Amino acid sequence: MPESKTKLKPFRWKWVGIMFLSYITFYFLPLFLFLGEYTPGEMQTNILAKFHGGWRFAGILVITAILGFISKDITMKETIVATLSLFIIILITALIKIGEKISYDFAILMLIEFFISFIIYCCLALAGTWWGKLIQRSGRKM
Repeated sequence: MPESKTKLKPFRWKWVGIMFLSYITFYFLPLFLFLGEYTPGEMQTNILAKFHGGWRFAGILVITAILGFISKDITMKETIVATLSLFIIILITALIKIGEKISYDFAILMLIEFFISFIIYCCLALAGTWWGKLIQRSGRKM
């Protein structure tokens, strides 16, 4: 009876860096260019609100799908680490922007919101990577 050996792909920090820089360039840059110093209570127009809401979810999916399609050796582990590093930057930025103006209860609620958002973004990033890999495999069969 032959043994089936599953070969684990090694963890590649190169793709974590590429994915993280792609998040910064193609995810945050459009949000910053369109919204500038945006805070939720200051949304000016309905079109900006729709862009912001749509890009927050579609952006992660599209970016990871493209990177999953381009890369031959990206795995789900790199996707999770890059998304975690993205959320660490988001959390640090939010804490710097808010500073000492928040109460302890609000800080706990904000951390819970960040954790739930992190789970949602990880699911979107994994779905995008899987989608890109699926398209890559179907292109090879043609």
